[in-house]
Amino acid sequence: MYLDIVSEIVEEGQEKGLIRKDLYLSLVKRFILGGVDEVINTWIHADGKYDLVTMADPLVDLFIRGIGV
Repeated sequence: MYLDIVSEIVEEGQEKGLIRKDLYLSLVKRFILGGVDEVINTWIHADGKYDLVTMADPLVDLFIRGIGV
């Protein structure tokens, strides 16, 4: 279900020219869900010692802008 939701969002972004069209959709989906999953798992194993919500914007920024300068 989550893969389908991410697919719809990415495809809409591609149609609107907000997301590159040359990307492999299956790779993008796994990249996004893998990142989200890892952040949540780390939070769980840290016994919730940091605010998970504060990680949302930096994570989205990383997905959209990448790690380049």
